[in-house]
Amino acid sequence: MTKRLLLLTLFCTTIASAQKLELWQAKFPTRISSDGDAKYSYTVNPQNKKEIRQGAFTYTLRITRDFAKLNQDVKGNYVNGFKEGYWQNKVVIRDFKPSGSKQESFETGSFSLSNGYLDGMPYGKWVYNYNIKGRKTLSVQADRVTWGKYTAADLRHIAFNLNNGLMVDSFSIETPNLTVFGQLTYTGLLDGDWYIRRGDIQEIESYMNGFLIKYEKRDVKRDVLLDSINNQALYDQRVLKIEEFINSDPAKLKLLNFALDTISLLADNTNSYTKVLHSYIFDNDYFLFSEVEGARINNDQIKGLSKVVIVNQATDAEKVKIKQIRDLSSQISNIHTEMIKYTQNTTSFDELENIMKILFYYRKVGEKYNCLTDIYISSEDMITANKQANNACKQTVSLTETIPQFKSRGEALDFFISDLTDRKIKAEAFKIRIKEKLVPQKK
Repeated sequence: MTKRLLLLTLFCTTIASAQKLELWQAKFPTRISSDGDAKYSYTVNPQNKKEIRQGAFTYTLRITRDFAKLNQDVKGNYVNGFKEGYWQNKVVIRDFKPSGSKQESFETGSFSLSNGYLDGMPYGKWVYNYNIKGRKTLSVQADRVTWGKYTAADLRHIAFNLNNGLMVDSFSIETPNLTVFGQLTYTGLLDGDWYIRRGDIQEIESYMNGFLIKYEKRDVKRDVLLDSINNQALYDQRVLKIEEFINSDPAKLKLLNFALDTISLLADNTNSYTKVLHSYIFDNDYFLFSEVEGARINNDQIKGLSKVVIVNQATDAEKVKIKQIRDLSSQISNIHTEMIKYTQNTTSFDELENIMKILFYYRKVGEKYNCLTDIYISSEDMITANKQANNACKQTVSLTETIPQFKSRGEALDFFISDLTDRKIKAEAFKIRIKEKLVPQKK
């Protein structure tokens, strides 16, 4: 990377000799403060008149108020308008509290980010460090401040590697509430053993090219095993089968009712890794990602940190049946909507309440079977699906009948179609009775 930087810098110098380099040295407003100063050189694109930054970039911010201080320094390099090489961003504070902050303590310490780029693409090792302690004021008299004791330092360390915007190689998070150590393949997949610690709870996840082979969750303080999963048989039967077909006869993949899908944890805002990365690095205003341009992609476009999961697919025959179920559910819902208008002139509250209960039940039955269909299609086997069926989809409605123990997905779908057809006939008959009873008939 150093050799490439040298070559590109020499190339840049050649360009600069033909185009006049301008110097920017002035205030550089950011979300944190309007008092910072930036210094960099640039040329002007003759076509769109936009600046093209070249060479060194520096940004400094100095804040002093009362007894508080904040110093921020950013250093990096540009080649042809794109970030190149390693950038350093460090913030040092002493008894500092941001303006308008509701926190009680004043903080002292430092935090920093070292991050690399190659022709504007996130590249190389990114390292975040945080070492902050706090203390409160006991009394303030004129220029004299009496301080309380410092709290224990809040230590955080995050490190990961990027290859053209893709997370690869080693990955680690160390914070007071979460510790993670793991490895990624060159394609960004979780691989090998991942160690996760939250308080007294330790999890070990073992991956093979992104697919979870084994999982163990343990309370280390009590030395109690809380949960465990072994997917080795599933990996052997399904993942290896897909790989076999890919290498020998790709056409056979169409015969399988399952496939592999890759899911990036970075796209899941509820994932604890993603939350930490965004909170401490990507969405941290001090790191000036939005103000200091020159990256080819935004942080939310970084890829990798991915898992491989098995996705069960419906066969062509099953897709026809699923469409029938969706259509029947929709038709029952439409009947429910039509019946609602017939109740508008009803004056008896008890009568209306009973009618509405029946209407609600018919509508929710359709939703129930849609939900059950999703369960039976996505389940690995019928044993799992049957176990889930009677307790699943509780947000819809509880059926008076027990769901049968189906032997196949086709049998389950046939049952849903038959039962929904019967319920649709009953709903239509009920609609006619309600219409005759509540809507005045013309003589």
